[in-house]
Amino acid sequence: MDKQPSTSSPPAVHAGPPSTHRTSVGKGEPTYIDFRIPTPELRIGVTGPQMLVARLRLVTDLGMFDGYCHPALQELADSLQAMSLCGADGATEVKIEVVTNRLGASLEIDVGPMSMYATELVITTRSGDSFDALLGKTIARLRNTAFSAGLVPVAGQGHREHMASAGKHLDDMEDMEELIDAGEHELDSGSDSKGGHHHGHS
Repeated sequence: MDKQPSTSSPPAVHAGPPSTHRTSVGKGEPTYIDFRIPTPELRIGVTGPQMLVARLRLVTDLGMFDGYCHPALQELADSLQAMSLCGADGATEVKIEVVTNRLGASLEIDVGPMSMYATELVITTRSGDSFDALLGKTIARLRNTAFSAGLVPVAGQGHREHMASAGKHLDDMEDMEELIDAGEHELDSGSDSKGGHHHGHS
């Protein structure tokens, strides 16, 4: 007796948790990106890097007694890496640094080379831990209750090419003023010499 072909379905393959999280920043986009995510990779579409968005800054409700301090922030920065993906410039590693001010320290992430188009910023944990787990090991190591941590875009200061053009325009104006002043000085000198010559014949 011939065997009939099996009609049973293959065993279902259960996909694991996603390994990346996607979001975007720019004009009209959300101004807060949750950093407590269960993935080791975060992909952010950036509209107008350096022009509209200069960098990303970590904000949180954690304080010193929760473990949020300069050494912990530096440990977090050293545990991350970031890459800007752009059609014009290709892949560029960008800076992650801890900056200090009178209020304390904060973590900031560059968004890559200046562009008027959209690029993608890829942030990953070096250890493969999720961002949520990494935050718990560094800046929230003393926190026993829920906390929030996210990235906010810092607005750019303007189009650098326009600023350079404006600076050149000011230089041109200053050069023109110098020429005008020099011309007026020559006219005054000429008038004085003619006046003196006229009086000499009287």
